Amino acid sequence: MPSRRDVLTTISACAAGGALAGCSALAAVGGYVEKKEIVGTRRQNGGLRDETVISVELREPADDPLVSVAERWVERFPDPKRMEISETFDDRLRDEYETLGYVVGVCSPDWSKGSDSVGCYTAPTGRDDFNRAQVGDRVRASYSNSKIRIRSNEGTWDASGRKKRS
Repeated sequence: MPSRRDVLTTISACAAGGALAGCSALAAVGGYVEKKEIVGTRRQNGGLRDETVISVELREPADDPLVSVAERWVERFPDPKRMEISETFDDRLRDEYETLGYVVGVCSPDWSKGSDSVGCYTAPTGRDDFNRAQVGDRVRASYSNSKIRIRSNEGTWDASGRKKRS
């Protein structure tokens, strides 16, 4: 259930845009997790450099996701398809990086621009929402304030129902 703050912020944003009747950011939609990623920024040679700690992305066939893991973290992710980040490991990552971000990509027909496609958002999320679902899982999710919230995990997504992205 959205927090009171999420509801008020979204209503304000929708009303300011004049689209309250069509604003769907409050509603959790059914979809599937297409991508999960952890990105850190570290100081190097007097500047900041982004580094992908791990990225797992759905592709065809659905049971064979595209996986990329930074060499220094390979031993931490023996099964990247089942990625869950503990508070202890989160603390370790935050010690290593200036900034750390969890990113989730969710696709849903409710976010599409056409009837035979799905719309997808890839955006930051919190560690709890990041842990709530894996790539390929069916979820109820919402997108507002440039963030994704995973409201619930509803099992494994059936790849036969995948539509083209819009």
